[in-house]
This record gives sequence, C-alpha cells and structure tokens, in this order.
Amino acid sequence: HGEDPTENYRRSTEAYEKILKEAPNDPYALYNVGMVYSDQGGYEVNLGKDPTLSFKKAINAQQKASKFIPNNTYIINGIGYNHARMADFLVTQGKGPSKELSEARKLFAEASQIDGTYYMPNTNLGYINIINAQWAIKQDKSPIDSFDASRKAYLKSIELNKEEPESYQS
Repeated sequence: HGEDPTENYRRSTEAYEKILKEAPNDPYALYNVGMVYSDQGGYEVNLGKDPTLSFKKAINAQQKASKFIPNNTYIINGIGYNHARMADFLVTQGKGPSKELSEARKLFAEASQIDGTYYMPNTNLGYINIINAQWAIKQDKSPIDSFDASRKAYLKSIELNKEEPESYQS
C-alpha cells in the first residue's frame, strides 16, 4: 500500500543527523530521529527483515533525549515502546523476550507515574501483555493471565482517553 518509505527514512535520518552534528544535545532532534528509526524498524519487520539495529538506534537516541528532558512521559513511553517492538520481533523469531518486556514494563510504569492521565503507557502495557501471552503459548504455557492483564491495561487506556479512537483499536 503506497510507495516504499525507505528513501524518506534515509532523508529524514540524514536531516536529523545534520542537526545533531551542530547541536548534538538537541533533545527534540534526538527524540525525533529515534521516532524515524522506530518507524524504519517497523517497516523492516513488515518486510521480514531484522529490525534490531533500527530499534537499538531508536532506543539510544531517545535515551539520550531523556537525559536532557528528564521525566518526560512521552520520551519515556517512546523508549518503552521500542523495547516492546523488539520483544515482539524476538517472539516471532522464537527467542525469549523477557529482558525487553521487563524494560518496557518498567518504562511504561515510570511514564504513568509522571503523568497518570496519559493513556499511551496503558495502551502499550496492553501490547506487551499480548506479546507475553504469545510467548507463553510458544512455551506451551497458559496465556490467560497475560490476556487478562492486557484487557485491564486496555480498559484503563480507554478510561483515560474515551475520545481517542486509537484507544479502542486495541
């Protein structure tokens, strides 16, 4: 559906890297280049390619951004989301996602503590519980607790953001 975004990712990362050469500590450029790497990783997953490098670049850039803007719920949630995406990829490869899921869970809790009204950490918590359920199934274990935790997280997300259609997509 649509054109190949690879060239857009290349141009975007080049533009942000140029900004970062002149202002290496620009937290907005760091966060945004992390978003580009995250989107690129998602595209690589869709192509059946290994997104590990893209997700790691996203995490590194956003972690650096969080040093300059500490306690920012959006940045912390973004870092957690990239760990979740890595976990999701690992499960598809039959590899254990525990480290990535644990890091994501910690970051989503931190983001929720900073701003308890922001719904996305709960949406993403629902997502990682689905990933955990998928891993449980691959391990011949019951996914019920993970599915229940996912349902509760998604309901909390909807409660916090009833007007946002994205809340209902999960």
